[in-house]
This record gives sequence, structure tokens and C-alpha cells, in this order.
Amino acid sequence: MISQGGRQMNWNFAVPFARNQHGQFVDVDQVPSGAGCNCVCDACEQPVAARKFKFCEKEDHFYHLKEASCYNPYETVIRKVIFQELDKAKMIYLPEVEFRYSKSREPKIILPHGKMTVDAVELRPRSEHHLPDILLHKNVGLSDGQPQMRTLALAIVPHGSIDRHVAAGCSVLELKVSRMTKLDQVAALLTNNANGKTWLHHAKLAQIKEDLAVRLLPGIYYHGRGFNIPDCPRVRDGEVAANCDICPYSGGTLQGSDQPCLGHNRPALDAFLKKYRDAP
Repeated sequence: MISQGGRQMNWNFAVPFARNQHGQFVDVDQVPSGAGCNCVCDACEQPVAARKFKFCEKEDHFYHLKEASCYNPYETVIRKVIFQELDKAKMIYLPEVEFRYSKSREPKIILPHGKMTVDAVELRPRSEHHLPDILLHKNVGLSDGQPQMRTLALAIVPHGSIDRHVAAGCSVLELKVSRMTKLDQVAALLTNNANGKTWLHHAKLAQIKEDLAVRLLPGIYYHGRGFNIPDCPRVRDGEVAANCDICPYSGGTLQGSDQPCLGHNRPALDAFLKKYRDAP
């Protein structure tokens, strides 16, 4: 069941998209009414007809001409529709990537929101445990004479575990499309703005956090309610600061176990993050 403006549509027999005689996905607005649309349900390969409502508030849709049993037809079909639109556009609009050291500090923008072109779009086959995956591949230059590819996996709601994508070094972007019933809606979501998209994992951000712990932070740790930071402007008579929780130089509100402070390494942090902003 999917809610459409307060109405409940049962997509077991009614589907928003179907394949035409040329193998392309279409919505109801793009074909004539009735069985003359010559369309089939992609999930079960059974013929469907286009039903349009002119004088009531019901949602236009395709319906099965014969009784059919489709397993999650909407969840399967919407992924293939997204693949079709991405393969056509070879571009997606991405939300910004933020690095936030602590909740009390303003985030640093690693990558601004904007359009990213892609070189290839891959629709992975459906498996027993996973709906079809969509992977976007982008060539970011050469490494040892070989093309260097970066891969973005789309986790389309509803989705399962993203561990397999993270383990493969992919960034993972969540895409919310549960109310999409028109192709122009899908195209707008993918290419017009960052709405409906959330980063679940970003490979570059994960690398930043890993490198940060190794290269920039060793030797600067929070102890109790103070820091053992050389040349701290709050140090008095060689003692650590009495209260780092409100210190304007610290990395933020500090509670709990040992926690690194970036406050006195702000220029180093900015230079560190700039390297990642400039990297492909």
C-alpha cells in the first residue's frame, strides 16, 4: 500500500509505470487510455492497461488485465525507472558533504551540493535478499596509467544493509522515492536539487576521519576536564585548562572518555581538509 494524497493505492494490481512496445518505461500521461497502450508490467511481464480519471480524485495508473501475482512490483519497477532516467541523463544532483568534529561546532563543507556527471550507470541484478542495486561509475583520472573509477551506490528506500557497498569502497546515497508516480517527478528528483537525498556513507569523509586520527591528533587528548596542550592560552602556571567545556579554542563540548581537541590546530585542520576538497 502506498498513500497518495490521503488515498490508499494497492500496487499489487495497479502500478504507476509500465514498459511500452519499445521496452521503455512510461507513465499513464504518455500513453492512450485502455489496453491500446500496448504496455506490460515489468515485474510480471503481464499486459496492463492505462486507466485515467478525469472527473474524480483517484490516481491514474496501469492495471493488470488478468489476475497476476507480483512480488513488490513498485519497489522493483521504481528502481528500473530510476536506472532508465539516470542512464539517459548521465548526471545526478548530490547533497553537500559535511565534516563535523563535534555537535557544538559548525560543520566544514568538504564537497558542496551540485551536479555530478557519470560515465556509466549499472543496474545490478536482483538477488534473494536484495532488490536491484544501482551503481554510478565516474572516471576521476589515471592512476599508474589505468583509469581510476569512483562508484556511488544508490540505496533506494526501502533498502537493506549497505555494508556490502561500504566494504567495496563505495559511497552510499539514500534516495526517497516512495511517492513517485510520474517520470518527470523521478527526473526532477535525480537531477534538479538535493531534495530526497541523504548521505549514508561517503568514502572521502571516511578517509578524512581515518587520516585525521593518524596524522593530526596524536598526543593531544582530553583528560578529566582539561587538555595537556602546549601553549594553551588558558593554561595557568603549567596546569591544564580548568574548564575546556566552554573554551573557545576547543573542538566543542567535551564529556566522557579521552577525546582529541582540534581547537589549537585549526589552521592545520583547514589545510588538511582543503587537500580533500581539491582531490578528485
